[in-house]
Amino acid sequence: MNRRLGVSGGIAEIADRLTGRLASFGPRSFFVFGIVGGALVFSLAGGGFRTGDSYGWLSEHGNTVTAAALLGGGVLIGIGTRSAGGCTSGHGICGTALGSKASFVATMVFMATAIGAAFVLDGIA
Repeated sequence: MNRRLGVSGGIAEIADRLTGRLASFGPRSFFVFGIVGGALVFSLAGGGFRTGDSYGWLSEHGNTVTAAALLGGGVLIGIGTRSAGGCTSGHGICGTALGSKASFVATMVFMATAIGAAFVLDGIA
């Protein structure tokens, strides 16, 4: 193994398996399966699935805008994850613990972007 552990690597591994590029599911796939399975067990133990009522200020713009924003955000996260060589959890938790210089830089960029976005969105809302 000896590589960063994160959700995006598991999702990529699952996609590779489903498209026939891998012969079997690997450890990263089972990491994602465990997250989904754990959430399912927790929801069932808690009496069923419940979601929040809204996405804050985004809900004021209707379902179409909300769906478009969520889809667009997901696409941007996917592009960023692939171009950065991993997701926030892979770089921020695992990569920095391994002392990866690239992970430290990626984590600083993630944090700076999140702080900047929070200030921008606070000004809009």
